[in-house]
Amino acid sequence: MGRALRLSAVALFGTALTLRGATGVSGRVVVGGLAIPEPAFVNVTCGQGTWAGYSDRRGDFIAVVKGASAECVVEATIVGYGRGIEKVNAGARDVTVTIHPLLRRDGSTVSYSQLAAPPVARKEFLKGVQSLQAGKWTIAEASFRKAIVAFPDYALAWDELGYVLEKLGKLSEASDSYSKALAIDGRLFSAYARQAILEAGQQHWDQVAATTDAAIKLDPFDWPDLFFYNAVANFNLGRLEVAERSAKRAIVSDTGIRLPRAHYVLGKILAARGDYRESVDEMSKYLDLLPGAADAASVRQEIRDSTLRMHLQL
Repeated sequence: MGRALRLSAVALFGTALTLRGATGVSGRVVVGGLAIPEPAFVNVTCGQGTWAGYSDRRGDFIAVVKGASAECVVEATIVGYGRGIEKVNAGARDVTVTIHPLLRRDGSTVSYSQLAAPPVARKEFLKGVQSLQAGKWTIAEASFRKAIVAFPDYALAWDELGYVLEKLGKLSEASDSYSKALAIDGRLFSAYARQAILEAGQQHWDQVAATTDAAIKLDPFDWPDLFFYNAVANFNLGRLEVAERSAKRAIVSDTGIRLPRAHYVLGKILAARGDYRESVDEMSKYLDLLPGAADAASVRQEIRDSTLRMHLQL
């Protein structure tokens, strides 16, 4: 479609990068103050810089983020548990991120099949994680496949295999891998998000909408990125009312996670609906949060265009 959004080139998931002029954040992930059952997925965002990777088996992590910022957001997840979030100053050390078991609406703890993986499967999974962090994609693929052979219902291994296959350019296989992960564990929100990002990169908006709709029905209250991609998909499909609701859900979150680009998406939606005043406000918020955004110049032009149209309406 003519008004298709250009998605940020920065993936929501990735591996650690060590760069000059970087900021380091380190700490430990715990479950209610106790040791974690397996490595946690950790994402650290400082301004426009992002690091993503895994903790070690004790929960310790060291993140290296390009650039510096007055504040960083540290997020940690483990399958079967909610998302832990801490806001810290750039360069913080000994950060403790606490996560808790994820509960169903009826209060019962969600049971995940991969938590029953035998030691041999978990060992291969950890090898895969280490290779993934080092960018050794082919070796990581082999390890995750061995983990799956040892335990075919290892949903987390299917999920990570999908990510590695993406890095190797095997997009169709990656999509199949995410689908298998979700068939085993329907609440593995990271797989929904990765699948949506893969589909969005190919501009398969109907598929992005279907993937994120399925996740949203499960109430992923601490995954605003799923609402973000749902908004992008529905915008490109011309479903402006649905897109607006999802964009607002991506922005209004109790998790502390900020998705600045969600303001831009909402601005695009509002402009398409003829609400130019609100569109200008939302796009301005985007630039306030990311003044150095790569598309800042084009967004400013969009703001000027919407301002002109707003005055013509008066």
